[in-house]
Amino acid sequence: IRRSLAPMRELQEGTHRIAGRDFGSRVAIRSRDEFEELGASFNAMAAQLDRQFQALATAAEIDRAVLSATSAGEIVGTLLERLPDVYPCAAVSVTLMTPDGAKSQPMMVRDCVRGTRSKVRVDLRADDVQELLDGADSSLVLPSPDGHLPAYLAPLAQPGRGYFVLPLRYQAQLVGVISVAEHVEAAAEPDARV
Repeated sequence: IRRSLAPMRELQEGTHRIAGRDFGSRVAIRSRDEFEELGASFNAMAAQLDRQFQALATAAEIDRAVLSATSAGEIVGTLLERLPDVYPCAAVSVTLMTPDGAKSQPMMVRDCVRGTRSKVRVDLRADDVQELLDGADSSLVLPSPDGHLPAYLAPLAQPGRGYFVLPLRYQAQLVGVISVAEHVEAAAEPDARV
């Protein structure tokens, strides 16, 4: 009975921690029976809740930045800073189109591993812009066999990476592109892309 009660007590305490919004806590059950399986499921649920609440907090912070910011740069800064908290990435970039429609666009890049930022100019080709306008709301882009990538992904390019691309459109115009580089072998869960 004592052997059965210890895992039950651990699960009960874990439930109380979750109820107190401590989604980072885990239960440790090593009973080699159904309780251990239940503990593993509990930990997976807690991890999922943690990711979802972090994503909601990040979305709320970005919303506040959008509503209160006086410049697009402030919004981009918040996005670059907070995105790695909710999406496993090697690097992230935001490219905003200039109002004059110039082919060369400024791009802000954040290296998620080192935490550094840089500003790069990229030359967007007309066919890249048209592809982003006509394509899906988001897409996963892998390098072609010859290693070719669209110009807006070139600053993020490294071997073994895939790229999650979100075109920003407004009134049938491309206003920007958010690009996230991820390691192909450690790609984000599909629900993280939603």
